[in-house]
Amino acid sequence: MAQLTITVPDAVVPRIRAAFGRRDINNPAVWVPATVVELQDAIKDFVRERVVNYETTLAAETDRTTRSTEVRTW
Repeated sequence: MAQLTITVPDAVVPRIRAAFGRRDINNPAVWVPATVVELQDAIKDFVRERVVNYETTLAAETDRTTRSTEVRTW
């Protein structure tokens, strides 16, 4: 399986974790930074969504091109 590595300066890590965090379910006034696993899941979801959107768009464009060159027999 291929691996993707993202390297960021140590000083940026708390900002990234905070940006992907969430409110505490028991105390909405408290912001909980994302865990490493939550960050990994968010990145995987982002990549998956981009690939599916790209492939869906490509398939639609191919279908549209194919249909536009069909000979109409009716």
